[in-house]
Amino acid sequence: MMNFTEVEKVSILKAMDALIKADNEIDDKEVQYLETIVDEFGWNPGFLDKLENFKMSDAEKAVKGLSTEKITYFKTLLRDLAESDDEINSMEEDFINKVNQFIADNS
Repeated sequence: MMNFTEVEKVSILKAMDALIKADNEIDDKEVQYLETIVDEFGWNPGFLDKLENFKMSDAEKAVKGLSTEKITYFKTLLRDLAESDDEINSMEEDFINKVNQFIADNS
């Protein structure tokens, strides 16, 4: 696992959470992606409850601090999650693409 600082971990989680909340319909797979990323960073999924009050602008500012190497790692993690799911559908693919675009736009 790559070494992310606490600030970088939070920025990724904020970005993921904001993207999920931007969707009108949150889907179980999206929650699973976020929880898996939380697990990857050594946090209990209960940490998600603390993201309630974060704003998209906070996430945008925080994500800008990520190095290219760490962004690539995060994208790879997302891709691996998608590919490990036998039933990935276009909505889930779109969600991953939105995450990648969000990071690209804010880094």
